[in-house]
Amino acid sequence: MKWLILAVVVLFAACGKKKSDDSKRGDNAEARLMVRKIYMGAKAYWAEHAALPTGATAMTPGDAPWACPGGKHKPNPAMWTSEPLWDALRFTIDEPHWYSYSYESDGTSLKVVARGDLDCDNNPATYTLTAKVEGPDLAGGDIVEEQPLE
Repeated sequence: MKWLILAVVVLFAACGKKKSDDSKRGDNAEARLMVRKIYMGAKAYWAEHAALPTGATAMTPGDAPWACPGGKHKPNPAMWTSEPLWDALRFTIDEPHWYSYSYESDGTSLKVVARGDLDCDNNPATYTLTAKVEGPDLAGGDIVEEQPLE
């Protein structure tokens, strides 16, 4: 009987861990979606101006402390619209969100980063998209994930 109880406890613990990882996967979809949205803003700017918006934003909202414990960043549209690069990219977040974002470009390449710490252990997940100007278009746009379940 003790073994049965132990097996049930282990099973519930394993399911709890799996659920936690699944929850993080769902929440980190935000990072992939928003990084892609920033990239699409850069592509739209490129199509309209034949140039990339140049410069660098700070991590927005600030890089740390994260939205811990277990909370999200509160929406603050003015934080996005007051930064000329976010405005040029037509990027804002008007809902609570888990991640902070940055953009930088020298005019020939760009880098978009999302960073967040969903489990509040000070080991953030990072999503990075890079692209570069090649002829009349932007090449690249793949997202590299580092520690996505953090």
